[in-house]
Amino acid sequence: MDNLAFEMQEDGTQKASSMGKTSTFSKVVFEFPGGAIQWARYRNNIKDYLSDEEEAFGTSLNSLRSQMTLGTLRIKSKGLRAPHWHFNANEHGYLVQGTAWIGVVDDGGEVATTYNVTAGQVIFFPKNTLHWIKNVGHEDCFFLLFFSTHDELQTLDVDDVFFSTPEDIASRSLKVGIIDTQRTIEFNIHIGDVVFFPIGTQHYIKNTCDEELLFVLAYSTGDQVQTLDMDDYFQATSDHILAQLFFRKQSEFKKIPKFTEDQAINLP
Repeated sequence: MDNLAFEMQEDGTQKASSMGKTSTFSKVVFEFPGGAIQWARYRNNIKDYLSDEEEAFGTSLNSLRSQMTLGTLRIKSKGLRAPHWHFNANEHGYLVQGTAWIGVVDDGGEVATTYNVTAGQVIFFPKNTLHWIKNVGHEDCFFLLFFSTHDELQTLDVDDVFFSTPEDIASRSLKVGIIDTQRTIEFNIHIGDVVFFPIGTQHYIKNTCDEELLFVLAYSTGDQVQTLDMDDYFQATSDHILAQLFFRKQSEFKKIPKFTEDQAINLP
């Protein structure tokens, strides 16, 4: 595989250089109602590439262990990049054009940090940190985004989490669920079984037995475990961000009660 250099341009083309030769081809842009995202990335499934050039570049990124995935993000005026987090990469960004309002929810959901950025400023979101970006100006926002992985970027949006979580997870046996970037997986476990939750995956456990449930849990870190519960990040996210995300009135989210006690383990 030839090594490729890749240049993103705003004139509707991408420029790739291989073995000293340069070629130009149409760029792949994913359009959304509130803006657009363009990627230079590796895909685990070769069928997910939309062109031979995209495949060549993505494969080169991965094979050379570049520790880099590149994207551009364009957000229309009043548009919102939905609250989300990335399982496997830190995110660095440079705002080329526009004015944006940034929100970041920390470990535990106790503090939501918000700030404005203007053209020429840099942003950073640590891996597995919930964040959102809203265009608060009159012109489009245009970001250059850099992610610290050469593997396929794993991202989960808050609305996908809510729509993927079953309304009723009760059953006659113990049921465990994992929500990843593609789907919700449920399975039964019994005494002596082992479970595994990858870093960043939203997961839940419900005891549907008559006796108490006792788990022995181990985490792959020597540092403090950082955990964010769904109720915590829901409360920490601004009402008007949730309203825009779910197409509801802002007043509906103000009615959600704030718990006085930690709900990490609760009862009906």
